[in-house]
Formats: sequence, structure tokens, C-alpha cells
Amino acid sequence: MFTQEEYKILQELYQFKKPGTNLTEEDLVDCVDTQIHQLEDLEAAFADLCDGDDEETVQKWASNPGMDALVPLVQSLKKRMDVPDYEMVHQAGLTCDYSELPHHISTEQEIECLIQSVCYLLKNLPKPTLVTIARSSLDEYCPSEQVDTIQEKVLDVLHSLYGTLDLHLVYSGESSSS
Repeated sequence: MFTQEEYKILQELYQFKKPGTNLTEEDLVDCVDTQIHQLEDLEAAFADLCDGDDEETVQKWASNPGMDALVPLVQSLKKRMDVPDYEMVHQAGLTCDYSELPHHISTEQEIECLIQSVCYLLKNLPKPTLVTIARSSLDEYCPSEQVDTIQEKVLDVLHSLYGTLDLHLVYSGESSSS
């Protein structure tokens, strides 16, 4: 959807320096506040651009600290498309912080803890009629090397709670049953 140069600009605009490991609580709060303000400013800028991406609007936002890269981004987008979808640009930018997806590879212990949390939650809810599991692997939100293991663990929990399952596995538009 974006050229390589546009994507580099998005990474620059949305960059976030990952906090160190030995920060005080106050340092962490400052770090979070800084990122919140940065993202609020970017959201407001792109909302303004949705209303009109004239030179004056672009320059107004580009004059803010860290937002000068907005000018070449808007120029490039306007060259390639009649009406850039600035809301989509902002959504894409939100994925451009300090790492590419998948941004967090969970440890086996973290996965096990999360699976136990799901089990605890389901035990305290009425028995469902239908359960849908989103693997989120095609967009790499869930790391491809972990998706099958996580799915099996979730299915094991469902089986232990509800007995025999009628599974319908559908991936990428293809369906199979087991």
C-alpha cells in the first residue's frame, strides 16, 4: 500500500524508543506520557488531513517537533493517489514503532499462563454454543512458529471443559473438518 520511502517516513514519524530495563516508575510514566502525546498529535494531524490536505494544513502540523517528515509523506501520497486515505495512513503508522510484527514472541511460560487464564475465564462462564478462535497468523500478529502450538493448547482447554468438540478448521478461505 505504501512505497518503501513512504513506509520509512511512517517509521520516522511513529518511532518510539523502547524504554530501558532499569527505569524508575516515574521514568516509565514519563515514557508512556510522551508516547501518548505523540500518538494523539499524529491522530489529530491525520484527522485534519482527512478534512483537507492543503499546503497550509500540512505546514501547520509539520512545524510541530518530530513531524517535519509529514511534508514529504503527504507530497508522495498525493502524487500517487487522488485522495489519500489519511485514516488508513495513521492506522498503518501505529504499527511502525520500535519493531516489526510480530512485536513480541511469548515464552512458553507466558503462553501457559495465558492459556490457564483462558481456562479460568471459561470455567466461570456458561457453556458456549459456538467458539471462534482467530489465529491472527497471516498478518503475523501471532508468530507463525507459535500459532499451531497455541491453537492446540486452546483446543485442549476447550476439550477438557466441554468434552468432544465438533471442529471446523478454516484457514485462508479453505475449509476442512476434523
